[in-house]
Amino acid sequence: MTTKLRGGRLEAEVDRARTEGNWKRLSELLPSVRSKQSGMDEAGELLEAEIVLETFLEQQGEVLRPRKDHADVLKHAETLLLKCNQDKTSPVGLEAKLLLAKLYYASANYDKSLRLIEQSGMDSGSTPFRTLRVLRLIAEAYAIKALCLEIVEADDKISRGNKSYFCFEKAAELTISYVSELEKSIGSNSSKNINPLTSSSSSVRSQKQERIGDLLECCLERVAQLRVKDSSADKINDPDGIEWYRRIITCLGDKSTGERLQQKLSRQLAELLFRVVPADCNDSSQVLSTKAKNLNFYAGSQRAYFSPASRTEEIILLLLISEVLATREVVLSRSDDLAASRLQSVRNAKSVYNLLTLVLSTIRQYHLMSVIFERAMKFANEDSYIWQQFGLSLLCKGRWLRAANVLDQSIQVDSSEAPLQHLLASQLYIHQLGQFDIAYQHAQKARDLCSNAHFAYLRPRCLLMAALAQSLKAQNEVCWEDKRKGLLKAVTMFEECVNEDPHDYLSLYYCALYHAIVRDLDGARDRCARSLERNPDQPSAIMLLALIFTAAGDLKGALELVANALKDFPSHYGLLVLRLHIEIKFGRVDESLETCTALLEFWKKKESSFYDEDKVQTTLNATEAANLIGTKAATPVGGKEPSVAGSHHPTSISLPYTASVLGTASSQVGLDISADSGVAQSEVGGQSSNSDSVIGGLGNGFTWSRFRAQANMWMALAELFLSQNRVSDVGPCVEQAVALFPHSYQVLYLKGRLFSVRADNSDDEHIASRLRAEAKAAYLSALALSPSHGSSLQHLAVLYEREDNHKMAEQLYRELVRVDPMNCDGWQQLGCCQMRRGLMKEASESLATAANLDRSTPLLPFSAIPIVFPSGF
Repeated sequence: MTTKLRGGRLEAEVDRARTEGNWKRLSELLPSVRSKQSGMDEAGELLEAEIVLETFLEQQGEVLRPRKDHADVLKHAETLLLKCNQDKTSPVGLEAKLLLAKLYYASANYDKSLRLIEQSGMDSGSTPFRTLRVLRLIAEAYAIKALCLEIVEADDKISRGNKSYFCFEKAAELTISYVSELEKSIGSNSSKNINPLTSSSSSVRSQKQERIGDLLECCLERVAQLRVKDSSADKINDPDGIEWYRRIITCLGDKSTGERLQQKLSRQLAELLFRVVPADCNDSSQVLSTKAKNLNFYAGSQRAYFSPASRTEEIILLLLISEVLATREVVLSRSDDLAASRLQSVRNAKSVYNLLTLVLSTIRQYHLMSVIFERAMKFANEDSYIWQQFGLSLLCKGRWLRAANVLDQSIQVDSSEAPLQHLLASQLYIHQLGQFDIAYQHAQKARDLCSNAHFAYLRPRCLLMAALAQSLKAQNEVCWEDKRKGLLKAVTMFEECVNEDPHDYLSLYYCALYHAIVRDLDGARDRCARSLERNPDQPSAIMLLALIFTAAGDLKGALELVANALKDFPSHYGLLVLRLHIEIKFGRVDESLETCTALLEFWKKKESSFYDEDKVQTTLNATEAANLIGTKAATPVGGKEPSVAGSHHPTSISLPYTASVLGTASSQVGLDISADSGVAQSEVGGQSSNSDSVIGGLGNGFTWSRFRAQANMWMALAELFLSQNRVSDVGPCVEQAVALFPHSYQVLYLKGRLFSVRADNSDDEHIASRLRAEAKAAYLSALALSPSHGSSLQHLAVLYEREDNHKMAEQLYRELVRVDPMNCDGWQQLGCCQMRRGLMKEASESLATAANLDRSTPLLPFSAIPIVFPSGF
């Protein structure tokens, strides 16, 4: 069938093969072209030379690297093209010169290549291009001329720059026109390719469509880069380079040709916009405006295009386009022959992921980031870096359990960075999951791996993490003897941390904190002072020192210390609450009310930040929501609201805190509410760091905790009114707390307190008895929700004593000191109750214990200070 083609049909078939780069098909047509009846016999030698040249260049790979030894291989093609050039009247003379210039460029003969391009007269041509192949050859000729000028005139930078840039720009203009016309040709040909004789070449054609050639791709990439480089060198904000990028990408965006170049340029433009263009820049793009106008027929409810309206939208759109194209090009085969190609394609995709991480983390779109990295697992499941980034995105999103599993997988894939990942996993298990045994194991593994000199600097931090895991595990022990032994072991480990790095303020601070918890106040004060010497910006350490002052009975010194600290940290929640309790202790009602007002204003100001957080995060999925519901009675570690019910729940998170936080006999209002309320941990007793940048937020998952924290503030205000016997003011506070968080043991406890006070103030014994029964029911309901709530146990025991049920009261007091053996008031009330029962020996032991504890009991429990990690941990 090929031998019968002639005339117009043969010419059309030859043009199609040349346009598609189907050199195999063109070689099949070559005998027909050379026949006398073909009408194309003059082009035979040109086509043969073109087949030899283009086939050879395709075999060299994706990038054309000129070499002088190529001349020997292309000698036959050179001879044919020189023969074509001898005939000045030949209709293929222009094409012959351009192909010969391309051949000389491939052979690193740049002077001859430039001379032939000048002789071709393409600059003075005014007639339309006869075929798409001619248009491509001229575009390639301008690109070759620019590349040759860069090499030949390397010494004359000014002349070279102007000439080469003009040629690159001209080549880019022609390339854009070529791509547009090529797409039209492909579209028209595809509808006609239903003939089985021509469909055999469709697979070859589809492969050729993906790239427009190394020379043209290099030209499009270089013209934008050169313009950007010139603007940067002159220190001017010239948008021409960016506009060139936009023009090229817009041209390639809706075409199948040049997808690889589109992927590369999209990534480069996104990086350029991210680095150079200010975030508040509102300069309009002429290219994007023109494209949007051309797509106006898509307007309306069925609009099928998206035009970015801001710098951030454009960056994300470019990176998502680049990510889709890059992941589609990834080599999935595990064959050794394709190992290099696979490595390069994965590296290309990772460069896009790096930019996506920078951009999406800036706008806190952690959900989208985690989805992108999860999608990358189909080809990068053996890449530790992708696993680690996936885990960090889940961590920022708030999916703690899955983040922990992903980090474990990352460690298994590659152990070269294992100490860092073990340390991060240990922090996650401590800070969010409360699984202290696993955290301790990770910290010990990291410590063992730090024997390597490369990671020796991490050894003190690994020791500190192991000590924290041990200390928090000890605080969760039910048996007091086990708790005491565990705390003593933890103190020993903290001392080892200090010895390992005496200049580490964080080790000194935690060492001081746990010396205080085991009631070694002298050691705690010394280490706390040393920690503040090394880093004065530690509100948590200042709070610890103030609590040590209160334990020593120096309330005035503690108040002065807190007042001075609040000048530097005016919104520190823990210091505000501590000042409130000291003022109540002094009986300063007006000052206490002012502090309560400041705390309520604190939450009012924080309200907007909660909703901003909700806007940028997605809602927890069903599994996470179920897990959250299962742990609402629990107290997550380090920056969570304290609760004692969780440690008795079989599916809840293990908790480190068992003591009441806002007072000895008052309601349990937490100081450490950072993660639950959305307050940065530096504002609730932690270091001055923005922990939100590390752990992110849970979006709507924090709504429950936010309401709970605000309800606690109303209960604290109600406790203040009760202490001043202002019962009429308590009702509105309780109503506000109930409205914010109705189903909590704190609200039930506060109702019981209100009923008890009303019963004490009632003159009618019948009404008083009924009110006491209501109070008892409220306390029992609170204990049903939280069996270890100390304040409910204490006040319920008082009610039983008033009913002369001293045996039941003693059992409750014993339960109270079992839950918190360091509770001075609990031991004292237990001793008094035992005296009323005539148990003098037991009473003397209890009162002696209370006397010993009284000399070391702070105004608030030391465990009220949360376990937090600075951002640079």
